[in-house]
Amino acid sequence: MKLSIFKPLLFVLVFSTLCFFAHYYILIYLIGQDALSDFYFFVEQIYLFFTISSILIITTLIFVRKKNLDIVGYFYLILTMVKMGIAYFFLHQINQHTHDFLSYEKKSFFTSFILFLAIETLITIRLLNKNH
Repeated sequence: MKLSIFKPLLFVLVFSTLCFFAHYYILIYLIGQDALSDFYFFVEQIYLFFTISSILIITTLIFVRKKNLDIVGYFYLILTMVKMGIAYFFLHQINQHTHDFLSYEKKSFFTSFILFLAIETLITIRLLNKNH
């Protein structure tokens, strides 16, 4: 098995690390370190969830692509919907929690969600367009 097929996983790890640090320090600059401790889910937890789910989705897509290229798109849609359902559960928990910086927490969550969704989509497109 070629190790080059796992380059997307390395890309996700590097991408998530860079985005996490940028996101974390932007939040510290905007609202301060003390306000981050009021968040229901810490930024670290959100990024950890999205990183792990992205790695699982992409790993599954890599193995599905080796078996049958025609169903990679369907698997991507199903796995992304499962991730959206779990993310909705997290968002619902955030909405139940009240504090002064709730809008920042929601924006932070959606920013993370959109970043990871975009990177998963780009990697899936590359997997689908790659020649055998």
